[in-house]
Amino acid sequence: MKHFSIATVSVLALVAASSAFAAGDNHATTTQKRNFNVLDLTQTGTGGTATITQDGNGNGSIFTSGAKSTQSGTGNGLKIEQTGNLNAFDTTQTNGTNNSIDLRQSDNRNFANIKQSDGANSATRVTQGGRYGVTNTYNSATATQDGATNSTIDIDQKELRQTAQATQAGTKGGDKIEIHQTGDRHDALISQLETENSVAYLDQTGHQNTAIVGQAGGRDSHAYVRQYGDLQKATVTQLFNTNATADIFQQGNSNEATVTQWNATNSTSNVRQVADNNRAIVQQSNLSGSEIFVNQISYGNYALGQQDMSNSSRIDITQKNGAGNIAGVYQMNGSSQSGAYLTQDGSNNYAILMQSGSASSKIDGTQTGSYNQLYASQLNSGFSTIASTQTGLGNYARITQGAK
Repeated sequence: MKHFSIATVSVLALVAASSAFAAGDNHATTTQKRNFNVLDLTQTGTGGTATITQDGNGNGSIFTSGAKSTQSGTGNGLKIEQTGNLNAFDTTQTNGTNNSIDLRQSDNRNFANIKQSDGANSATRVTQGGRYGVTNTYNSATATQDGATNSTIDIDQKELRQTAQATQAGTKGGDKIEIHQTGDRHDALISQLETENSVAYLDQTGHQNTAIVGQAGGRDSHAYVRQYGDLQKATVTQLFNTNATADIFQQGNSNEATVTQWNATNSTSNVRQVADNNRAIVQQSNLSGSEIFVNQISYGNYALGQQDMSNSSRIDITQKNGAGNIAGVYQMNGSSQSGAYLTQDGSNNYAILMQSGSASSKIDGTQTGSYNQLYASQLNSGFSTIASTQTGLGNYARITQGAK
């Protein structure tokens, strides 16, 4: 039971020094070894630093943290390293600027919960991964920043069975979240609420990946998702977000991408999928001057682009290099002065291009290859044009213009 004595002495020493901590420029360094370590640290004031090292097993669980800290004030820095199994860390930084948290966890079943609030230029970094080729890690990380302007969250997870969740709320200006996952069975969620000029970046390499990004109530927000290999899914939702960008790239196997932008004027969606059973659905509503681009290369791809009440907007879908591609393009309910563009290069192509209530608009469809079918219609869309080009075997086109 000596290991408990080490933990107790460390805690007592920190508590005894609490009056010094309150004065500012506080520094705490704690090292704990062996098993079942526990630490609770509190610092108040400015310029505080804490370095915590725990080496051993049973350093907390998802219910009891092996290390817990609270810092309030300006210019505080926390660095913690946990090595061993069943590591857990829970920390909070409040009411200050230029605060930082750097957490590193090694081996299996690691858990991190980090919160920063009411400050600017805050930074959170979490690194989780197995040592010596460990492949049964069960890593989990949750990071939250609330009211932390110009702040960053960076989560890096390696090995298997990883989950990550990062949230920024009310962080006005220059905020960024990055999640990097390599390995297997990934799951990630990024949320940015009432943010401006913010960036969400998520990349996953491996199998059975899932990524979800949500941005709402801001402007100049940008979401980037990169997935390489196997059964990925990516969903980006941007609501009430002017000048927003959603950019998804997926390479390999059974990919699926869904983008929803609503009430987000001058926004852009860009989805690129290379190979295998890809599927992309992109919907924009009540946003003028916006664009949708979907580029699918090879195999059983399906693409849907839809804009509703979106004047001066554009949808451009490209499907190349064969296989059973299907495309649907819809611009509806007052999407005037808009353009719908389709390029299909390969076999078994099928396309529906429709504009309704979209005056002074254009449809341009090109199919090159065999078994092509194209249905283009403009209803209640005066002063509009349709251009259709088909080259290859068995082509069929139906063009409709007029009132409903």
